[in-house]
Amino acid sequence: MVESIVDLINAEPFHPFKIILTSGEVYEIPNPNLVAVGKSVIVLCWPKSDRISILRQNQIVSIDVPQAA
Repeated sequence: MVESIVDLINAEPFHPFKIILTSGEVYEIPNPNLVAVGKSVIVLCWPKSDRISILRQNQIVSIDVPQAA
C-alpha cells in the first residue's frame, strides 16, 4: 500500500487522491509537497496553518484515486 502512495505522490502529472483509514477518516492529498512518507507513518502538512496529521501506515485501508474525465 505504501508503495502505491509513493507512486501517486511522485506521478507526473500529479493527480489528487484520498487516503482512507480504518476509523473511516478520509484525508485528501491535494499537493505532493505536503506529504512525507516515513518507515511507519505518513505525515500530512496543511498549508497556511500549523496543523499536521500523522497517519499510521498500518491503519490505511484504501486509497481513492479519482478517474480522469
